[in-house]
Amino acid sequence: MKKIHIIISSQSCLPFELGKQLTTDTYMKELITYQYSSTSSPVYPWGISFTSQGVKYVEWMPPKSHN
Repeated sequence: MKKIHIIISSQSCLPFELGKQLTTDTYMKELITYQYSSTSSPVYPWGISFTSQGVKYVEWMPPKSHN
């Protein structure tokens, strides 16, 4: 597993706290939380990526198909 995508309906502090806890030195996966917007296409237009190296803005990229 290289990335963890979180799509959750909650107050903004919960995904940020999860990101901080899951990107420690012992658990170094990339975790991305996305902003939901029902009026945009895609409905998750951007997100915040947490890694052990820091935090960065990301635009939505649909997961690759495993066909």
